[in-house]
Amino acid sequence: MANIIEFINLSYPSQGSSSSLRRRAYSHAARVNHARVKLARKSISQASNVEPYIPPAKKIEVDTTTEAKEICLADDKAKVAAVVFLDPIDPLTSNRRDPFGCFVKPLSQLEHYLFDHYATVVTTQYDSECVVLKDTSFHHHQLRIRWIQMAISYVGLLNCALQFSCSHLGEIYCCVEYTALATQYKILCICAIKEAIGGQDCSTRDPVIATVISLAIDELRVGNITASRQHVRALAKMIQFSGGLQTLGMDGLLKHIFEKLAYDMKLLVDDKTHSSTLMDFISRGGINMPSSSGTAVESQ
Repeated sequence: MANIIEFINLSYPSQGSSSSLRRRAYSHAARVNHARVKLARKSISQASNVEPYIPPAKKIEVDTTTEAKEICLADDKAKVAAVVFLDPIDPLTSNRRDPFGCFVKPLSQLEHYLFDHYATVVTTQYDSECVVLKDTSFHHHQLRIRWIQMAISYVGLLNCALQFSCSHLGEIYCCVEYTALATQYKILCICAIKEAIGGQDCSTRDPVIATVISLAIDELRVGNITASRQHVRALAKMIQFSGGLQTLGMDGLLKHIFEKLAYDMKLLVDDKTHSSTLMDFISRGGINMPSSSGTAVESQ
């Protein structure tokens, strides 16, 4: 008996020539739909079991169930305090997590949340809470946009942004885990600056200077005036070696913030230890500007 080839009308099963063909068409459609549902459930189950990405440089201890992972973490326990980290406080939807892969490095789910918090919360408070930037409100929108753009493209400033978010969240929720993670990001930030300076990469000059400015402002925020002044003095040397204040980018915004830092921290007046007056204010390329809100710190 010759084999008979049957054609099932998949587009319009109700128009089959016989009830048998219609039943077969409906049966085929049901099997396909069931297979799709089963595949989707399997994908969701696999995704939920994937361990979240944690950058190895952070050396953050997490709860593990396998003996191998416990052995790998044994050496780190003697060097770093154990940090059991939490999930993001408010998980982001997929459309807010860099769908086009624009960041300079891959981000974990937590880091996406931290950067979103930096862009939507932390940067909006620059003009009201930062003593150095209080009189730069006319630059505020430009500052937010350009700072965020540089953070996306330069790993040092990105780590600094994540550090700012962790510090802010740690203060809001009194969460020591965020405070500990802020320290880890600060270390990564300093390592990135050191690498950029050692490599003498001119393409990262403005982002590196912006990163050091961020570190100086952060030290000023927590009351570490000595460290903040050291950052500003290091900035002065970097700017001098790179061609002077006039060569800074961001349409003069970096120059303005540096001048504001130097003036408010009393680094533009002669004293016994720094008679050069911050290298003669970068060889007279800057303007000794007054502060509209008063000096940020008193000379020590």
